[in-house]
Amino acid sequence: MAESDNLHNKLQLVSEDVKFLKSQFHESAETKLDLHLPTEDSLKTRVRQLVEEFIHETFELARHSMVVNGVDMSTRDTLVDSLQKEEVVEPFDVELNEKLRHLYAEVDERTLEVTELRRQIPNQASEIYKQKLKEEQDLLDQALPTEDQSTDNDEAVSLPVDRIQTDYEDTLQLIKSLSKSVPELYSDLNELQEVINFLRQHS
Repeated sequence: MAESDNLHNKLQLVSEDVKFLKSQFHESAETKLDLHLPTEDSLKTRVRQLVEEFIHETFELARHSMVVNGVDMSTRDTLVDSLQKEEVVEPFDVELNEKLRHLYAEVDERTLEVTELRRQIPNQASEIYKQKLKEEQDLLDQALPTEDQSTDNDEAVSLPVDRIQTDYEDTLQLIKSLSKSVPELYSDLNELQEVINFLRQHS
């Protein structure tokens, strides 16, 4: 019980708190050094070294009154070693990096496809429309009587209405299909970006 009370009387900190406090001491000391010793020389270097040693020793003495990340620092050899042990560097994941590289390449490729389609679709639609219009005009020219033909011909002229209607619907369907390809590529790009964000968060 006495040991528990003793821990409650100590400063409860996390490693980030200690690092922040030390950095504040160092920054303040460096500001004072620049003020009183503006020139970089051997004297300033020596004074800086002494000040850093003093800050280090001060924190090492103060560790007996600290509980960092739930650990009583008085039971540890040094404060610095305890903080450094917690800084675990994860190994470089080659496989994950390769996946990201391929995803970035695919995003670039899809982006180029979208750009190219946005440029091509208006021209393609215009050409399709012109071609179909010409075909329908040719059909009408073939179906209608010319000046050389007899106007007394009582035989009814049959216009290829069904074919015109079919070609018209085919044209609309093709234009619609071309227009749909851009949103679909945008959707693919969004999905790829979500995968990249997920891999970043877990890398």
